[in-house]
Amino acid sequence: MLSMKIKKAITLPLKAIGGSEGNYYVFKNNNGVAKKQTITTGEISGDIVEIKSGVKDGESVITTNVGNLQDGDGVKVVTE
Repeated sequence: MLSMKIKKAITLPLKAIGGSEGNYYVFKNNNGVAKKQTITTGEISGDIVEIKSGVKDGESVITTNVGNLQDGDGVKVVTE
């Protein structure tokens, strides 16, 4: 009998993550203000990254122009 453990994971596109060598972060949208948040990453599959800590299910994470953002910048949600 083969048993598989299926885990629920929070994932983000690689382009949403900044930093390097274990010092990774994302920007959360906190009521129209970019808030820098340190994260811990897990497995990577293609351009999708598992987030082990720093982001909770349902939180709004900025996924574009991350390299141009600074903590406290104003942001506007645009849907495509």
